[in-house]
Amino acid sequence: MKYFNTFANFKSLLEQTSDDTINEAYAIFPQSLEDIDALNFYNEKEKENLKNLWTEVTSVSGGMLNPLAISDKSNEKKNIKVFRQLATKLNLKDLTRKFKFNVTAGNGSRGNRGIKSAGFSFENNFAKDVEMYIEEGPTSLNFSYPDIMKKLHPYLENASEILVSIDGGKNTPRPLIYDGKDFVVGGPNLEIGQDVTDVTLSIDGKPLYVSNKFGPTVTFFNTGIKKIFTDSQFENRKITDPQAKRLLEIFGIDESRFLVTFNEYDPESNSRAPKDRVDTTKIADIKAIEKLIRTGVGVGYFMAHTGIPGMPDKFYEVNHSVLDSLTKIQSVTVEYPKVGSAKRIDVKVETPNMQFNFNIRNKQGGLYPSHLMSDYKYKK
Repeated sequence: MKYFNTFANFKSLLEQTSDDTINEAYAIFPQSLEDIDALNFYNEKEKENLKNLWTEVTSVSGGMLNPLAISDKSNEKKNIKVFRQLATKLNLKDLTRKFKFNVTAGNGSRGNRGIKSAGFSFENNFAKDVEMYIEEGPTSLNFSYPDIMKKLHPYLENASEILVSIDGGKNTPRPLIYDGKDFVVGGPNLEIGQDVTDVTLSIDGKPLYVSNKFGPTVTFFNTGIKKIFTDSQFENRKITDPQAKRLLEIFGIDESRFLVTFNEYDPESNSRAPKDRVDTTKIADIKAIEKLIRTGVGVGYFMAHTGIPGMPDKFYEVNHSVLDSLTKIQSVTVEYPKVGSAKRIDVKVETPNMQFNFNIRNKQGGLYPSHLMSDYKYKK
């Protein structure tokens, strides 16, 4: 068996992501909402504000996924640096007021130094494990993720040539699309490996796409819906846009309660008030939800997932059989907040192995919904 090491162009980046640089100030660069969820030195309210800030800044970043620099030092964690070239396009004082952080211009420990995004670090460490495999073989004692490498081994053991490419941050945007009846993510094509890959292995010329996920929750789409949930519909207390009406219908969301949730929101209320959970399994369009989830999850890649509390690292091929097992819906529950207490609607969709969470809310500091976000977590 002959391996060709093509990882050299990544070594300087990996070597600089060391414990010494990780401890530098403003060395955390989250690239996703799940990266922010993994920042345990923030409380839930701070995470929510930080996710809203990240979403607003990245919406005007021109494709830059890590414009924020953060420090985990207790006396600095409320200070957020925005990449200097991007900061000139933003009103930092307004962002400070809106999101309750001290937002200033600054690049932090950039230049490929001090990278501490959990997701980004996982991509690099996984790729480094493949490098170890190439150099030392499957019995190496230096793997960061030995369980994952054990599961990857059957795909590599007979290869004559293995090439490695870190592709995180190049993911193709996959917007929510209405096909006249249902909603799909990115389009009807389920073969999405090339779109979602973080690390791509070329094994004797054949690509093996790997999506690297860190932490208990995986976001699989986050799309704007402001065009269909226009302000005028809330002001007139009637949903008239056919796409908006259809989206509510799919989940079994009551239109009047939906409107009241946003129109009657009180910013001074207790956001932790108990929710009214309504089982909509019998009235929701199960087939339409399954179609939405199936296009969101897709097939044609491998999932590498670490950092799930109480669970071993996962590595598996997302093929049609796996997709079928992941998306067989058992129940749908709509969660309505106590009137006035929150400006969001949540929908929990249960399958045998997963809980899919959908939420409709404003992520830009406004009142009426701007985004539909969905994530999932393993049940076992």
